[in-house]
Amino acid sequence: MSIFRMTSRDFLRLLHRAAAVTEEAVDGARRDLWRATGRHLPRYITGYQGWADAKGVHVSGRVLANRPAGGPLDDHGWWDNLVNTWRRWESDEIPGVSVTLRFQDDEQTVVTDEEGYY
Repeated sequence: MSIFRMTSRDFLRLLHRAAAVTEEAVDGARRDLWRATGRHLPRYITGYQGWADAKGVHVSGRVLANRPAGGPLDDHGWWDNLVNTWRRWESDEIPGVSVTLRFQDDEQTVVTDEEGYY
């Protein structure tokens, strides 16, 4: 009879996988609800970085359902800053959106991944 001993690394992998599966399920349910209520259209497209040289152009960004909260402000209390930190961290990404990028005479259409990145 063999006994399986779970190491802390095994436990962390299992916990990470469970969290990822849960996030995918919640995101899928949220997308279904948005489609049913008409909230499925993206509302905010943000560019993260981009550069161009003689070989080509690189652009990355994300499509979100809502505009992210701004940074901390001096006139906000610690609670407001904590809540806004959570809002910046927790985003409602939009997967599967076609984004058309244009630079000079070139045009490329890409599709956002499951986290809304292009």
